[in-house]
Amino acid sequence: ETKASCKILQSREDFLCRVADVFYCRVNNPLLPKGSYCTSGYRSAESQRRILQRFYTSKYKSAIIAKYGQTKYDSALSDMLAHEDEILTMVRGVGQAIAKPGSSAHQRGKAIDLGGPATIDNQQVKIIKLVARANPSLLSGKVIKERNGCVHFELV
Repeated sequence: ETKASCKILQSREDFLCRVADVFYCRVNNPLLPKGSYCTSGYRSAESQRRILQRFYTSKYKSAIIAKYGQTKYDSALSDMLAHEDEILTMVRGVGQAIAKPGSSAHQRGKAIDLGGPATIDNQQVKIIKLVARANPSLLSGKVIKERNGCVHFELV
């Protein structure tokens, strides 16, 4: 979920995030711009749900209320699990790409998010796309510059 979550090995998810960091991010690090780091590798459906809910309740709350209104926001907030599809639509509707909990490539161990200064996002996208074209048996070629500042890419 964050750079810090990759540093503390308290769970299987943390371990797999560290593995992703070492084997994909650091191995490719000479190719990536200075300041690049792995923010997320494997994550469970519950971790994906927490990210979705954090986007809804804090990161994009103002944008969601501005676009959909306070009443609709509060209605979904009253039971976030029951309104998960609606919340997903609203978060996506303000420009944040996110998979539905249970369907993310992260849950299959097939996705990594890179972080770093916003000034290097476009370079990260360009390099990951070049690496994917050169290594189609490793990387799918799907690369997304996300609104939250991460660059998401997927493995084969």
